[in-house]
Amino acid sequence: MIKDRKLITAYDFGYLIKERRRALSLSQTALAKEIGVSRRWVSNIETGKETAELVRVIRALRFLGISLKATSNPEIEAEIPPSLARLLAHRDRIGLPRLRTHSLR
Repeated sequence: MIKDRKLITAYDFGYLIKERRRALSLSQTALAKEIGVSRRWVSNIETGKETAELVRVIRALRFLGISLKATSNPEIEAEIPPSLARLLAHRDRIGLPRLRTHSLR
């Protein structure tokens, strides 16, 4: 079972994939075959190489039984420029969509 954790960098995602793959007793080659990528791609993502395609990362996570949940980050929200903060405060009135939390399954 995977506990909730922050995934900030490519390395964080890669480590999560590696950890789960090992917990399932899968080799890099077996995982690669299941998700339609090369073993080298699996190795690259597990070591945090930042050129991995997002669709392939999501496919790997899905196969390994990992879902993603996107949430707002108060630390980042604190860095929003005042002009954008004012715009977001009036988003309903001007027809901007609200941000939602999504789960990738």
